[in-house]
Amino acid sequence: MDMPLPEPAVPPTDDIELQRLDAEAAALLPTLAKFDSGQSLGPILNLVTQAKVLGARGFDTLKRFAAQLRANRVFDDLYVLTNEMRSAGMTDLDIQRWEIQALIELGVFDRALELAAPLAAKGPATREGEDGLSAMGRIYKQMYVDGAMGKRLDEPAVRAVFIERAFSAYLRVWEHSQTEANAYYGVNALALAFRAIRDRVSPDDPSAQGLARQVLAAVSQPTTVWSWGTQGEALIALGQYADAAKAYATFALSPDVSLFQLNASLRQLEEVWQISGDDAERGAPVRLLKAIMVSKLNKNGHTSKDAPQAAQVRMSTRETFLIERELKDGGGQDNPKGFEQIFSTNAPVALQVIQHAIQRARAICRIHAQMGGRDTPFATGFAMRGDLLRPEWGADPVIVTNNHVISTRPNKTSQMAEYCEAVFVCPDLREGMHTDETQARVGFAEVLWESDQDSHDITVLRPSQALPSHIEPISSVSRRPLPPHAVDDDGIGRLYVIGYPGRRRSLFLLRGQHFPRP
Repeated sequence: MDMPLPEPAVPPTDDIELQRLDAEAAALLPTLAKFDSGQSLGPILNLVTQAKVLGARGFDTLKRFAAQLRANRVFDDLYVLTNEMRSAGMTDLDIQRWEIQALIELGVFDRALELAAPLAAKGPATREGEDGLSAMGRIYKQMYVDGAMGKRLDEPAVRAVFIERAFSAYLRVWEHSQTEANAYYGVNALALAFRAIRDRVSPDDPSAQGLARQVLAAVSQPTTVWSWGTQGEALIALGQYADAAKAYATFALSPDVSLFQLNASLRQLEEVWQISGDDAERGAPVRLLKAIMVSKLNKNGHTSKDAPQAAQVRMSTRETFLIERELKDGGGQDNPKGFEQIFSTNAPVALQVIQHAIQRARAICRIHAQMGGRDTPFATGFAMRGDLLRPEWGADPVIVTNNHVISTRPNKTSQMAEYCEAVFVCPDLREGMHTDETQARVGFAEVLWESDQDSHDITVLRPSQALPSHIEPISSVSRRPLPPHAVDDDGIGRLYVIGYPGRRRSLFLLRGQHFPRP
């Protein structure tokens, strides 16, 4: 009796494999801003292996994936992806540029220079040379800035070489073609020229003002998002701060602006121009950019269908109160496109987030202790109504911190309550005053409750005196689960942390951070 032969297996077509690759990339993307990058190494390598078999169409999928990682600043995974693509022979100029950029963001400057130098050698007349010179400028600029901030141990003479090389790389491209498209290179050369003068690396040079006017002329009628930011930077160089704030507002409010662009512009203002958001006049662009970044972090965290956002925004207490004042007056008569536009009906959630953060920040304190005979800030705490935790504690405020900070059983990290104080910070906002803050110091009367580090890691303390009037203890706590809009389809929510990173300076951190719902 003849048995029927089984139907021959049909190998999957390229279209099916491509659909599978697209689906795997789409599924992987939302997780990369949520979990440790080590967990994504295997899936990324698997994507590259599959894409290599599919040839040009597989490469296109990987390139779109890489572009999304770059736009959302997931640089560790971007480096893994672009490096593996290059090793597999799947590369082009964009992939090379993004690999270099990822290395720069990760602080691996030597390797970034190795990859950028062959491109730069082709000169500014070629696309490869332009990208290579841009990368060289960015690398040496960051090395100079890091050295000036104490993050590197380079000698001043070495740092002078860094800023000279960065300036020369950017200027070569700008001098080759002084157009709007190349204004990015001109404004970077401009920023470095002013920084070198300010740091006395080079003498005051009137030609720096001429360069500022050249760049401003190139972007007098901006046609791109970047050009508005470039215009703002050139106006800063010319001391026209109100006009600069308007240009940055247009830049930041553009529907096409990305988190990457906002963060890059903010870093340029803070690190190269050394402009602080604490400065009422010069710091308006810094505050604008931070406010919009908070808005984007909040807006894009609602659903896994949105691109993941990975960034952090640090604000001083003075910045938060200046923002609050600007919210009330719309940025002032000289700045009609300031905060009034940012928090218009187009971004109502951002207004609530900022106002809520400012209110919460008034309850935050820095914990100080006597260590080696010195008053030392070393942790964060916050004030809240006692009866929110236990009815018998009453409505008077208590102060909450970690048990690894204050404990009745001190160890290498924790201190006894009697040796500690809570320091609440309030900025002095009087016109013309630029002192960062005034401080209110409060001691502790007793430890009301504690749970050790291996359990809840919490200590609740009763303050030894009434809290100053500018402090607003937390007066309500939601006992309901996160509302639907606060989590994505996987039950992942967004956490904003307010405290004192770095321990000393009065900062609060608004961090777009995903966390699993219990």
